Amino acid sequence: MPTKSTTIKKIATITSLFICVMFMFASGYYLQDKRSLSIEVVDDLVDEEGTGILAKLNVKLTNNGPKVIEPRFSVVWGEYPYYWSRENGPEILDVGQSAFYSIYADQIGKGIPNKQTFIVRVNDVHSGAYFSSDPIRLYLKNVPIILNSKFKYWTTDHSTSVDRPVEWEVAPLAHWGAKAYSSHEVIDNENVLGMTVYRDGIYSDWATMHVKQTIKFSNKTIGLSVYPTFSYEGGNDPHIVFGVEINDELHTIWYVFSDKNEGTYKVSNYHRVIVTKTPLNQWSYREINFYQQYQEFGWETPRYVKFICIVGSKNPGTYYGYIKNIVV
Repeated sequence: MPTKSTTIKKIATITSLFICVMFMFASGYYLQDKRSLSIEVVDDLVDEEGTGILAKLNVKLTNNGPKVIEPRFSVVWGEYPYYWSRENGPEILDVGQSAFYSIYADQIGKGIPNKQTFIVRVNDVHSGAYFSSDPIRLYLKNVPIILNSKFKYWTTDHSTSVDRPVEWEVAPLAHWGAKAYSSHEVIDNENVLGMTVYRDGIYSDWATMHVKQTIKFSNKTIGLSVYPTFSYEGGNDPHIVFGVEINDELHTIWYVFSDKNEGTYKVSNYHRVIVTKTPLNQWSYREINFYQQYQEFGWETPRYVKFICIVGSKNPGTYYGYIKNIVV
């Protein structure tokens, strides 16, 4: 025979469930039978933007229910739903009608990261009912080695308050009296990564700006457009640098772009500097192939490396450079 406390607990549980259900109806949102609206993703799931994030989807809706539907779309991944916009497709879906819709995230942060499980959800504006697709595991096709390599998408890094390209990390190193930051520049209608460091000369430590991404080690040649504004100095003892760093946590290569001091410099057994002659204050296309350098230096090839865009200086003053259009 149930005790008085058990009965009270059951009543409380039933009451809570009743309140939740009533709240959902009062709010106008309640889950409908999936059979009333069929939601089918009809997409090749190709990484068109080269970000490792899916920000556009094509879906097919079929209204099998008794009422017309005015669909609004959201995509659920992680903990939250993210509302997506309708690019095309009918505003009203009649009873018995099927239609194709293109939907998109108006911000890259609302897109679906690769290898994430997601659900497409459709809300009916009039009834408040919502319908959900079956869960889908995202495996994007044609994901590039370097993500967001055109620097099209940007955000603010919350830990440093520095602007950074989406899918890239930033690591400003600046002691008291120094500054280091990255910036989103648009030059001749192209998105550009800008990097700047400033040192007042009181301390002799490096001030560096790293914009980096972990990538798979590759034997492919990587091309990029660079805009250096100062010359390399220091030879085997660098004082100032602009270019690309490859770092596997044991070995380091600096690919430096400078109008002077062309050559290869051995900083240590684990650190090389390769200076490629490049004119200052104008755009130049250059190529690097770190697989070739690893073979040349007799270094064991790792599975992954850090690909780092870098500006750094031990000298007092302001130093900056620009990079755009990385191509693999």
